[in-house]
Amino acid sequence: MGLGMSVALSVATASALTVNGNLSDWGITVADGDNSNFSNPNLGIGLVNSLTEDQSDFAGNSGYVGPNYDAEYMSIAVQGTTMYLAIISGQRPDNGLTRYSPGDIYLTTPVGVVGIEVGGGAGAGNTITEGAAGSTYNLYNNCYTHSYGTTDAAQTAGSIWTDADWTMDPPLNAVPLLIASAALIVTILPLLRPGRSHVCPPGAD
Repeated sequence: MGLGMSVALSVATASALTVNGNLSDWGITVADGDNSNFSNPNLGIGLVNSLTEDQSDFAGNSGYVGPNYDAEYMSIAVQGTTMYLAIISGQRPDNGLTRYSPGDIYLTTPVGVVGIEVGGGAGAGNTITEGAAGSTYNLYNNCYTHSYGTTDAAQTAGSIWTDADWTMDPPLNAVPLLIASAALIVTILPLLRPGRSHVCPPGAD
């Protein structure tokens, strides 16, 4: 996933980044068959920080941990007043709806918590772009997705909000406020093939 949003930050001149879902300009390789390589990110893009969970696309712990919901790699770069985020996960729409439920992006900033709507739909498409319908997902207790719904019309993919209620946070009892829009591209990259992992232990309902 590639994302660019305006922020009040500055950095020295850096190599241009293109928000297109292809992360080769970040200096990393995403490939199936454990051939991904996140070890040498491009420092010349204004890289602020990066974190690698692992580069494996196979599940561990007897097949009951990740990578469907892993954030395998996350990185942030700043160019001028624009912040860029790169996130690689096992969320692939071509795995089908039962294995697909991308969450939104939660950011803690100096001016408070903001949320970025990711969208995703039913998991049949190949790309999520800015302005696509937002999505919510309902999961069974075994963590497989059984349905999805669309959000309010204004809550489109790439929209940035404050005062949002998050599932794991106490309710704010506030009205969410749309504050900006980010250039957003989410594409399928060959990191995980269907059927390779489960995300919950057997016996869950």
